[in-house]
Amino acid sequence: MYLKKFKRLKILFCLILICVLCFGFSVSVFARAGGGGSSGGGGGSSSGGGSSSHHTRYPGQKSNPIAGIFHGIVFVIVGSGGVIVFAYRARKARSVSIRLMKQYEELGVNWDYEEVQAHIEKGYFIIQEAWRRCDTSYADGYLSQELAQKWNTKLQWTKLRNEEIVQKNVKLLSAMPVGVHDEAGEDKDRIWYLIHGKMIGYYRDKTSGRIVKGTPKPEEFYEYWLWIRENNRWVLHEIKQKDEMDIMEFLA
Repeated sequence: MYLKKFKRLKILFCLILICVLCFGFSVSVFARAGGGGSSGGGGGSSSGGGSSSHHTRYPGQKSNPIAGIFHGIVFVIVGSGGVIVFAYRARKARSVSIRLMKQYEELGVNWDYEEVQAHIEKGYFIIQEAWRRCDTSYADGYLSQELAQKWNTKLQWTKLRNEEIVQKNVKLLSAMPVGVHDEAGEDKDRIWYLIHGKMIGYYRDKTSGRIVKGTPKPEEFYEYWLWIRENNRWVLHEIKQKDEMDIMEFLA
C-alpha cells in the first residue's frame, strides 16, 4: 500500500512537471518574427515559492519520501504561476474554436479546419524565414499588407544598425485556434491562434560578429497570432505576447 501511494504521487509529480515545462517558463526570443516586442515571449518564469518551501529536518528525524514528493508537487504547482490553469483554458478555447469553425464551414468555404491548420503551420516557418532574411516579400500571401509595411520599417532599422538576424533549429511545438469570429463577407473574418514555438534566435553585428541582443541558446515562446482574410487568403495581421492577452477573453 505504501509503495503504491509513493508511485502514484511520483507519477502525478512528473505529469505536473511536464505540464509546467510545456506551458510555463517561456522566455524572450528576440530574433523571432516581429522581434518579440518589449513584453517578451510570454509569462516568463515565476519565482513563486522561494524560501517559503524550506523544510528543517532535526537530528534523528526520519525523512518521509511521500511527504517529500508532496512538498515537491506543492512547490511545482505554486511556482508554475497558473501554468496548469492556462493549459486547461487554452485547450478548452481550442475545442470551442474548432467546433465553431466546423459550423462556419457550412456557411462558407474559408473555414475548413484542416486546411486552415495546414496553412498556418506552413506559414509559421515561412514567416520566420522572411524575418530572418529581412525580406517580407518572402512571406507574400502570409502577411497582411499593413503588417508587412510595419515590419519593413523595423527591418530597415536592423539593416541600418549593421545587424543580422540569426535563427537556428526553428520549431513549431503547437498551433491551436483559440478564438474565431465570422461575419457576413470574408473581410471581417478573424482567427486568433496560440503559437508555441522554439528556436535559437539572436541579433549579431555583421562586422564584429558580436551578439548584440538575444542568446545562442534554444528558447521557447508563446504568442497570439491574429489571422484575417485578405485577397481570399488567411494572412497574419498582428502578433501579441502571452502576457499581453488573457486566454479568458476567448472563453467569455
